Amino acid sequence: AMVRLADDMMTPVGPVTTVLRAFADWQIYERNRPLYDKTWDAWHTIEGAAVIHKDGKYYCFYSGGNWQTPGYGVGCAVADHVLGPYVDVHSREAASVLKSIPGKLIGPGHNSVILGPDGQTYFIVYHSWNDDRSARQICMDPLVWTEQGPKAYQPSRGRKQVQLPLGGD
Repeated sequence: AMVRLADDMMTPVGPVTTVLRAFADWQIYERNRPLYDKTWDAWHTIEGAAVIHKDGKYYCFYSGGNWQTPGYGVGCAVADHVLGPYVDVHSREAASVLKSIPGKLIGPGHNSVILGPDGQTYFIVYHSWNDDRSARQICMDPLVWTEQGPKAYQPSRGRKQVQLPLGGD
């Protein structure tokens, strides 16, 4: 959901707008979940959204599903206006940007997308769990823009040095 804020950046002004709703099975956190005095057949979760503006479009990156499962990851919905409507055509079957990799990457999500110092290269910054699931760690990977939407092809694991492309000035 999204709401406009007053100049103090704290006071809501105007109506709350739904930006994106869960729409796919990979976004199910738990089936038959007892919560709020009822049992939900399928409790969907989308969370940790971040929006960027690129090439005249708004991209809403979000986490979905249950972080403890291989299907948890990051999807991306696109809109012509910041308030939507947002459509995600690439994440119908699975998280399209980044997802858990059994034995390698656990629960990647709650991301931000940043533009590198060269003004052209995008990076996705997110957290994942360490091997024994005792702590979250920050990860940063290049984000590639494809016809199938943005992708993080080389998910991080462990400490590594990243060469950032520099700007021209």
